[in-house]
Order: sequence, then C-alpha cells, then structure tokens
Amino acid sequence: MQATDTGRATQCVERLQSGYSGAMSEEVSATARQIAHFAGEHPDYDAIAFDNDGKIIDWQQNDTWANGSHQGERIYVINGGTTTPEAVQDVLEARGAQRDSAPDATT
Repeated sequence: MQATDTGRATQCVERLQSGYSGAMSEEVSATARQIAHFAGEHPDYDAIAFDNDGKIIDWQQNDTWANGSHQGERIYVINGGTTTPEAVQDVLEARGAQRDSAPDATT
C-alpha cells in the first residue's frame, strides 16, 4: 500500500468522524447510499462491516465483532450512525485499492 493511499483513508475516516458532508468524489454509488441508509439506522453500533456489494457482514459494539468475522471478510467498515452517502462514498473509494491488505478503517 502506498503512503498516499494510507493518507487518503485516514482523511476519509477523519471526515466521517467529524460529520463531514462534502465528497471527494462527485458521484455517489447505489452501494454508498445503501450503506449510509443502514449505518444511519444503527447509531448504537461502533462500526458496521459490509461486503463489496454493500451487504452487512458484521457489526461492532464494545470492540467486539458480533459475528466474529475476520478482516478479509470486512471489505468496508463504516462508523454506526454515518448518514451521508458522500462520506460513505469517500470510504468506498479509499478502501477500493486497499481491501484485504489494509486494517479496518475504525482501528
């Protein structure tokens, strides 16, 4: 992974945590909208993991993954309560190049 990829992922996570609503990308995918909708319904989850198609894989509360998924299964990890599709799209784009080789966005 290149340093620029790490920096971009860090920037995206910081934007999510701060409630940033702007987007690095001008287009928001249906997957980003689907993930944002689900994450917005679950502000009580520390993190929510999704597969490449935006289907939920696992969720985290108190530093424990409920389904015991491993890192390779958790393609996209989003903070619970994230409601802006643009913020989710930023994470999807940043994680796209890193996928299985990168640590979760929440750690």
